[in-house]
Amino acid sequence: MTNSLLPLNGMMESLRGFVAVGRHLSITLAAQELCLTQSAVSRQVQALEQRLGVKLLRRGHRSVMFTAEGERLFRSADLALSQLQEAIAAVTRASTTRPVTVSATIGLTALWLLPRLGHFQ
Repeated sequence: MTNSLLPLNGMMESLRGFVAVGRHLSITLAAQELCLTQSAVSRQVQALEQRLGVKLLRRGHRSVMFTAEGERLFRSADLALSQLQEAIAAVTRASTTRPVTVSATIGLTALWLLPRLGHFQ
């Protein structure tokens, strides 16, 4: 096996759909979570299975279960997607400017703060 990265173009949405199905063990609940139709989520999982060349879920009447390969992928993908979401949220929070609220008397504001306000910005 090589250390090259698996091309992820188009695969991320399929992974998100698969992980949502795995979390709920339900295509219906996964579709609700992702604000998609059931058939869209089902197509995402099928596309992932086709791309990987392995069955990930056993579909029954109103139920889904992991195959051994599906469970293994779910555990890794769920953790990886959670870590990515946390990292993106942290980076986004860090780059977002937050407003500063200053309270002062009228005299202090007029005589000291207003002449220096430009330096705060």
